[in-house]
Amino acid sequence: MRAHYSLGEHIKQPQLHNAIRRYLWGVQHGDNEQPTNVQACPPFASPISVFHSAIARFYAPSDVCGAGGMHSERIRSHPFWREEHARHDTVFVVTGDEPSMLGLTVAHMLLFFSLKFHDVVHKCALVHWFR
Repeated sequence: MRAHYSLGEHIKQPQLHNAIRRYLWGVQHGDNEQPTNVQACPPFASPISVFHSAIARFYAPSDVCGAGGMHSERIRSHPFWREEHARHDTVFVVTGDEPSMLGLTVAHMLLFFSLKFHDVVHKCALVHWFR
């Protein structure tokens, strides 16, 4: 369990472990209201794998340059990009049903990681939401 706290401290996100526990509570209980006390959330002590990038695949019908409008982009969250400085890409995330930009929220990618919970691998991202 200590390794998760160390990772959170390393990336300057000391609440990472609690955020993971709250996420796992949501996995088990769906949209039900989360408990106010994180101690009621599932304990978690399994290894975490960290990744410095992910591939986003999406359909952009207005841009025919891709194969029928399909595109892929590499999104990065790297602590030491090109041996100089951190790189944390900014992305648009679909968070609503509204058309065009109204259904999108801007997020800053802080960490890509995966974890195993009850023999299921969960691919996750820690983001900072811009509201």
